[in-house]
Amino acid sequence: MDGVSTTRALNPSGFTPPEGFKALVVVLPKRGAAGPARAYDWHGTSADRDNWWPASSVKLFAAVAALETTHRLGFGPRTQVTYEYPEGPVTLRLDRIVKDALIPSNNLAYDRLIEIAGFDALHRQFFTKQHGFQNTVLLRAYGGRIKDPVTQSGINLNSPPITLSFGKKQKQLPERNGKRRGECPEQGNCTSLAELAETLRRVMLHDELPEAERFDLGEAELELLHSALGSPRPRGENIVDGLRAGFGAIHGAGRELRMHHKAGFALKWMSDAVLVEEIASGQRYLVALAGYPGRESLDQAALLIGKLLAQGAFATDPPALPMPAPIGTPITAQTP
Repeated sequence: MDGVSTTRALNPSGFTPPEGFKALVVVLPKRGAAGPARAYDWHGTSADRDNWWPASSVKLFAAVAALETTHRLGFGPRTQVTYEYPEGPVTLRLDRIVKDALIPSNNLAYDRLIEIAGFDALHRQFFTKQHGFQNTVLLRAYGGRIKDPVTQSGINLNSPPITLSFGKKQKQLPERNGKRRGECPEQGNCTSLAELAETLRRVMLHDELPEAERFDLGEAELELLHSALGSPRPRGENIVDGLRAGFGAIHGAGRELRMHHKAGFALKWMSDAVLVEEIASGQRYLVALAGYPGRESLDQAALLIGKLLAQGAFATDPPALPMPAPIGTPITAQTP
């Protein structure tokens, strides 16, 4: 990890980092090519995990974990999922839940994906080093079906009885009541840009990875995730638009890009993890950013990073440098 070159590259551009700015840029091998990735971040901030609010960006974790759960049970994305809530049953198709969580970023859909995976299984079996995680913890539910009696924040410890159905095939998942694991300030959700980017890499480059780095997903699950992550959204496109504009400023409109991403915005924190591919050359990058306050807080950073990537500013191997100490801004509010 090179934590210095990003600063050197951005500073001559007149860059003023927003409050709590965090950044990670990874240069990946070209499509169809082998070779190492080269990673650059901003002052070690890609490892920050508990001094910012990732908001809806963590919905990618929930989608992958839920799809792993159903795939292992032999059910695909077209499965009907019936939640036996105390107030009455709700039946939805699995692919609809995933799309709702990732495209319009629906909070209830996110909670329902966590309910499929189950809180304990999510933290014991999915957030593992084998899956590329170090210390991600998701304690906050966004829909608020169940609330902590003290903080009144939504909690995601409990899954109702769930029935998976496809044709004549059925599977009953019992009610599960999880035990709180890990710590995160204000009973929140803690992760890092590095772990968001790594999950996106494993989803998007699945077929190119060694078996040990792959999620337990089939072709239908991957197709669903790729489609949802590549779909235009009604909002949350700031970083994607900035990167595209940066490339366009250097190469003109002719340099076509393909983007897959999952943005998050809440508590005035904006974040996104984006896989960028230059379609003609097959060159690929991961860009993950977080900043405060406001949806526009990262517009300048995205534009400048797009320009730098287009100019080949990160085209050489980084020097061996020590990781700087993390910096950031504490979370100060309690609601997602």
